[in-house]
Amino acid sequence: MLQKLKRLGSYLIIIVLLPYVITVFMNGQAVPASKTVDTMQVKAERDGKEMDVPLEDYCIGRMAKEIPVSYEKEALRAQAVLVRTTVYTQIKDNGSQTVFNDGYWTNDDMREQWGSGSYRKNYNRLKNAWDDTEGQVLMYGEQLAYVPYCRLTNGNTRDGKEVLGNEPRNLSIAATETGAKMMHISTDYVFNGNGTRPYTEFDTPDPKSAYGVTKLAGEKFVQQFAKEFFIIRTAWLYGDGNNFVKTMLKLSETHDEVSVVKDQLGTPTSAAELARAMAWLL
Repeated sequence: MLQKLKRLGSYLIIIVLLPYVITVFMNGQAVPASKTVDTMQVKAERDGKEMDVPLEDYCIGRMAKEIPVSYEKEALRAQAVLVRTTVYTQIKDNGSQTVFNDGYWTNDDMREQWGSGSYRKNYNRLKNAWDDTEGQVLMYGEQLAYVPYCRLTNGNTRDGKEVLGNEPRNLSIAATETGAKMMHISTDYVFNGNGTRPYTEFDTPDPKSAYGVTKLAGEKFVQQFAKEFFIIRTAWLYGDGNNFVKTMLKLSETHDEVSVVKDQLGTPTSAAELARAMAWLL
């Protein structure tokens, strides 16, 4: 009986922790990039003109434009990894003469946005994040990951272990060592979004966003390190709080017609039903 209670406790801990532990996965250890790349000049387009800019200045300028400098240190470090991955991927694919046309802030832009009094402090926060992650890039398999956007939207609420870590791997190892089953919550974003029918477990993943790539990396950690596991891909969850389903029901009481987008297809999923299904699996 005691053994059963211990195993049940292990299941509950893993289930409770999973929704909170990670948003960006590093598929393996951080991969050091060439320092030659870090110190090179890149061509950046600004106001219709091309100019040579030190790679570090360009990347810090992108960070300044793309993420609030008030975010937690670990979120800034995660942002530095995403920006570096994006820039290195473009250089790898298009060569050293790549012209970067993504917006970035110059030092003058930073002074204007932050004010002269806050410029040095804010700049140093971004510079430290860049230096602390020197050479680190996001990998998917043996290749640089495709990161189509470089913006962490939750930097004020997530700590470092949630944006840079190997928690799915560590949880899987712990589950195996204790004899527990691993239950990993994933997403339909591991697919490319071009389907015309509900996805099944037999469909080939083809993520097109950084979120999808990292969630798929988490799945692979679980498959590699957990002896017994379930991977649940869910989407469009709704429960007791405010959600799309409740909004539509409420609007239907006061409106004869409701205008909503029509270019998205999905399957609304009850959080309560999902919880019952997870308990049944265990």
